Amino acid sequence: MVASVRIVSRSSLVVGLCTLSLALASCSTAAPDAAPTGAASSSAAQSNDASPRSTTQPVGDVDSQKTTAIKGLSWGDGSKIEAVELAVDSAVKPADSEISGRAAHTLPKGEDFIGVLSDGRPVVVRDQLPFTVDAEGTYTLYWPNEEIVGDSDTTRFSVQGDLVLAVTSKSKHDKNLSDVAVYAPGADSLKKISNVENAADFVVAKDRIYWATNEWSGAQVLSASFADGKPRVEAKNAAAVYNTPQGIAILKLSKEKTESGQSKVAGIELLNGKKLLQAGQDFELGGFSGDGLHNWPAMQNGTSVSFDIDSGKADYKTVVLNLDTQKAWQLDLPADRAAFATSTSGNRTFSSWSMENPEELGQLGNEAVVLDSVTGKLFAFTPKNNFEEIYANDKAVAWSTVTKDGSVSFASEILK
Repeated sequence: MVASVRIVSRSSLVVGLCTLSLALASCSTAAPDAAPTGAASSSAAQSNDASPRSTTQPVGDVDSQKTTAIKGLSWGDGSKIEAVELAVDSAVKPADSEISGRAAHTLPKGEDFIGVLSDGRPVVVRDQLPFTVDAEGTYTLYWPNEEIVGDSDTTRFSVQGDLVLAVTSKSKHDKNLSDVAVYAPGADSLKKISNVENAADFVVAKDRIYWATNEWSGAQVLSASFADGKPRVEAKNAAAVYNTPQGIAILKLSKEKTESGQSKVAGIELLNGKKLLQAGQDFELGGFSGDGLHNWPAMQNGTSVSFDIDSGKADYKTVVLNLDTQKAWQLDLPADRAAFATSTSGNRTFSSWSMENPEELGQLGNEAVVLDSVTGKLFAFTPKNNFEEIYANDKAVAWSTVTKDGSVSFASEILK
């Protein structure tokens, strides 16, 4: 998983795929002491575009709803997975009593909206530095000593729970290398590791950093401590790494290949070998899960994992599995739509899908849902303008929308 809460990017949408994310949920949310350095525009009028609007149908009693078996997939104990089918058009606007905080702002040109902290504060990058934005639109530096890492062409910032990562890419002797800097809230300095080879994604857990290598370079998961930076192989035939309450988990690959030559998924298991999910040869991911290169399932900080499947007739579904409760849900999308943006964090999955007549492949509409994988509650989010980016971080969700003239607004809400 990419060490980022960023799910959608324009470059990945062009190829019809979304960026995969991970995050940590157990960090402090205290901001570093920093004087406000600016403000975003914020008004009730702007929040109208960001606020969800009601649909017409109630969620209903999930115990009485139709279920469907997820072909080729079972829980870690071998039991069959039966998913409750939920039509996305049955979602309703969350009542005010379901929301503990919300904010909306205009994003100035030249700034990047990169995610949301678990307390609902959006994070944007301005002048190659990350800032949080409060409900009044005040910017506060979320980085020590105004230290700039890399440059805008080679460095990407991302949010993992309440950590911010900066990954700088470079090439040396035909090797793809990454330098990683990690900021934890309240820290006086960055944790750093340099010259990581062929890393597809990063996740931080305590004093170690984990990453998966690209499939073409060996498909394995490694880790290193920030103290010495020495890599250690954690698992082979593994294509992704996840941070869960049970410990670090990995996506195992089978020897079987898809028609396109990609390795098939064998399951998800903890580093100690405990199986969380098992996949048979007839299990196939579909749709547009993944990071722009792979269709790997997405899990961000917690108990739930999501992925896309399709029937081969452009009939796309998003499946959400709660690994703790062994509850399963299938989101049925409108006909001929695909979920190009899905962020799963904690118990919640935030998902948006393609518009009816997109001008470009992967263009999102103005419809999205948030699913609680414990209760089955399904909330609708339908702002005035089309989605551009969506993020989930435990109880917080955030998104940006774009108008036809290219102006961007971003918003966040905290669900109780």
